[in-house]
Amino acid sequence: MNLADPPFNAQERDIDLMLLEEIHCEPAFLAWIAEQAGISNGSLVQARHNVYRGNGETDVLVFVDTPKGRTALMVEDKIGAEMQPRQAERYRERGDALRAEGTINSYRTLLCAPQGYLQGVPPSDWHATLSFEAIAKWFEQQGNVRARWRCDTLRRAEIRQHRSAAGTAKSPIMTANSEVAKFKRDYREYVISKYKEFVLTIQLGIDKEYYFTERQFPSYMRLKHSFSRYSVFLVFEKQWNKKARVVLKDGFIPDTTWTEPHDSTLHLVTGTEPIDYTESVDSQKDLIDTAMEAARRLLPYATMVQQAPG
Repeated sequence: MNLADPPFNAQERDIDLMLLEEIHCEPAFLAWIAEQAGISNGSLVQARHNVYRGNGETDVLVFVDTPKGRTALMVEDKIGAEMQPRQAERYRERGDALRAEGTINSYRTLLCAPQGYLQGVPPSDWHATLSFEAIAKWFEQQGNVRARWRCDTLRRAEIRQHRSAAGTAKSPIMTANSEVAKFKRDYREYVISKYKEFVLTIQLGIDKEYYFTERQFPSYMRLKHSFSRYSVFLVFEKQWNKKARVVLKDGFIPDTTWTEPHDSTLHLVTGTEPIDYTESVDSQKDLIDTAMEAARRLLPYATMVQQAPG
């Protein structure tokens, strides 16, 4: 397969479902990935996707029976999205709750991500980490067509994360009048052609982000798609800053969304997929669509703050 011309851009949900299918269908893969997390001699009981309980969601939750009792393997996948506040800690809290209920005897948390991403994660946050490169190598060694597809999918995700991360470190002088400006021009044309509810002014600066608004937004409320942080922000300024701090309290918003207070603004943040501004918009439309859908999910909070008394 030609990695330079992929048939699609894998997103985190795609990786989740790939792992889930392999865990269900390939005992050798289950044994291998469990061993990477420190679980030996386990037999599959159940594996589920996006398992939610009070303090958050587990991407892939696997129960295996071992000689030492039932163990949970709790997998979080990342391609480039920022770690949510207390995300690793909340995984452990969910594991502790399962153990306290008597559902399991023990658990292990496992973060799967490109090696470049894992280098920025404190080793003590997760029981174990596993790189996409290592998983791709396992598939490569299987030597069949399906495994090669899995291998290529993981490597494409790793390449995209690497290029996106490398792009954020480029000198502004190198990119001011070329890659960033062209990408932002094409980005704007695509978004305004498909998402009629959003207004995007022309922004050809060197910053790796795009500000925009929803057509009904009042002044001092806007959205931002950050290419370098792989996130979408709902930004509250001036009078909305104070109201948003009252309305958008912890525990009221979902765990996939969090607040970032600044001196004069409050940002409501949700993660999205890495965007590589050195590549064309045409090759990343699905990733931009994911960001716009994330922006749409933030709109009810804008309405909530506007309608709040005070």
